[in-house]
Order: sequence, then structure tokens, then C-alpha cells
Amino acid sequence: MSVVNVADRILDNLGTMTTMRLQKLAYYAQAHSLASTNKTLFDENFEAWKNGPVSIELLNRYRDKIIIHKGCLILSLNERKNPLNQNQLDLIDEVCDILKDCSGFDLYKRVTKETPWRIARIPYREDQFCEEIILNGYIRTFYTYNPVVPGKQKRTRH
Repeated sequence: MSVVNVADRILDNLGTMTTMRLQKLAYYAQAHSLASTNKTLFDENFEAWKNGPVSIELLNRYRDKIIIHKGCLILSLNERKNPLNQNQLDLIDEVCDILKDCSGFDLYKRVTKETPWRIARIPYREDQFCEEIILNGYIRTFYTYNPVVPGKQKRTRH
């Protein structure tokens, strides 16, 4: 499973969007999974960039683009061999449904006020470049008590 699989599903759900929005939606999908199942959707981490969480793996797939379209992410052989299961699809769909009306800028404003991103950036000024990892433990704890999808805390299976 890869962040790219998740991003591909997000694009299937919501269509063309800015890369900023795609990054934030992938982050919130991971946060929702950690809070509701205690498991990650994917192994890749997010860095606490000044404009919010960024997955370097996802960034490398669309480098130099601002807008990304459905079908533009080419899945690797390994990503095609490990498709999302129904529970994972449902989880991503819930995040897309609850955040579908949020722009990339709306999501940026939201996520940069939240504790996991802020903790990772403690030693940095607001305008300073940062590559610190946003730790999954902080993500899990914060979104367990501040769910991305209200009423969807703790599932039994992933």
C-alpha cells in the first residue's frame, strides 16, 4: 500500500484538484485511519512543510505540477499488486465526503492550526523551511479526540 494508491482514490472521488489539496486530503485519510483503526493506510510519512503536511513520495509523482487530474498518477507495479481493500476504500471515501467542499487553502488553514503539524515545527519559524516528520503517534492521538470524520472513531478492523 502506498500514499499514491490513496491519492489515486481521492482523485477518483473528487476529480481534478490542486496538489496542495491532494496532499492535505491524503494526510487526513492517514489521520482518519490512525484514529479510527489504530493502523496506517500507508507507510510513507508526512513532513511538516510551512504550507502543511507533504508526502515526499507523492510530491515526487507530480513534481512541477500545480493541478493534478484523475488518472494522472501512474501506479508502480508494486502499487498495482497491492490495491486498496474495501475497508480502506470506505475510509478514504468518508474523508472525501466530509472534506469535499474544502479547497487546498481551506485545508492548509485547518491543518496548520492542528497540534501534530505544530509540534513537528516547534523549532522552526512560521516562514522557515522544515523537513521534520509529523509523527504518527501525535496524529493518532490528536485525531482520536478531534476526528476528521465525526462519529467515526475506533473501528475494529482495517
